[in-house]
Amino acid sequence: MTPPSPAGGVDWAEHWRHLVERRRERIDALRGSGPEQGYWDRRADWFARLSREVEPGTDTLIEMLTRELAGGGTLLDVGAGAGATPFR
Repeated sequence: MTPPSPAGGVDWAEHWRHLVERRRERIDALRGSGPEQGYWDRRADWFARLSREVEPGTDTLIEMLTRELAGGGTLLDVGAGAGATPFR
């Protein structure tokens, strides 16, 4: 597999790996250290409900992305949502 070429002089894949590694280090350092323990446990029900309630045919962002990617292309999902709509 050919590695992706840098866009704008930045190796974005390497940059993303660095961000993920730094975040993991911060999370590991904070694990079990106070009130933030269980942070996402308190929000899990809300995210689950959000995921069930999303109608893929009515989401304007999903509609726009579907049109833009119809001819081929790449989409980077950084995992900032509830994971309700997969793209294939």
